[in-house]
Amino acid sequence: MNSILHSLIALTFFACNDKVHTEETSQEISISDIEIQELINATEMPEDERSSLEEHMTNLREDCSNGDDDACEELRSLIEELEAYREDEREDERE
Repeated sequence: MNSILHSLIALTFFACNDKVHTEETSQEISISDIEIQELINATEMPEDERSSLEEHMTNLREDCSNGDDDACEELRSLIEELEAYREDEREDERE
């Protein structure tokens, strides 16, 4: 009986721990539709590619908020790339 109780407690702990990790991950990436649009619009890509990327990032954001760590990581990577591109563009304008 004791081992069953310990197993249930451990299972509950790990389930809660995973939920907290997922919530922390999804909270790290809080980006709005407008912010996504601004990042994408700062690029020089064609309109159809921008629309496709915007849809993809919106889907990733939704998947991330639902606990998909891979989606969170991919979204984070895309955001970093777009922000780096935007910063490069700003530096070019200053020169």
